[in-house]
Amino acid sequence: PSSMLSGLTISNGGLDAEFGRAEGGMVNLATREPRPSRWRTGGSVGLLDASVNAEGPLKSGSIMMGIRRSYFDIVAAPVAPEDVPLPSYWDFQIRTTWGDPRKQGRITPMIFSSIDRVASDETAVTSAFVRIAAPYLRQCCPTTLRIVPWIGTNRLSFTDNDSDEGIEQEFSRPNYLAGVRGELVRDYKWGHIR
Repeated sequence: PSSMLSGLTISNGGLDAEFGRAEGGMVNLATREPRPSRWRTGGSVGLLDASVNAEGPLKSGSIMMGIRRSYFDIVAAPVAPEDVPLPSYWDFQIRTTWGDPRKQGRITPMIFSSIDRVASDETAVTSAFVRIAAPYLRQCCPTTLRIVPWIGTNRLSFTDNDSDEGIEQEFSRPNYLAGVRGELVRDYKWGHIR
């Protein structure tokens, strides 16, 4: 849900060393820290989707969670022809945080996922992913260390329903990914070294 975001950055052209000096464009969404002071709940209902979220204290840290579901496919199904594919999506995220970056460091375990689907009565294309990460942040005077280990999976599926013969055929392609990203930054009066 968008209430869980702290920022959106769109970059075009060449990217700096932070993103591997790659060519092309990038959309970077950043989630905000959960607020630990008290429990809050909320939600929204819009033209295309609805969402709910909650955040609050969790032991010595805090947690934030949200889920969103589109319902265009449900609303349009009674009036759309059977062979017209309709889009739908689900997504969720859970983010926790513990620690102080200036003392022992802050760890922010999170999981987020999305299922996007375009389907008619005959065919469907589904794209799904899950990511689990545990970012660690440690600040010591003018030096900041960030380490982000993560794992995940992507799955792309094509489904064909032959209603005349009652046969369903599916082709699915899973990918399993993992990585670690690290950054060490030292601030000076004249700028910083990364």
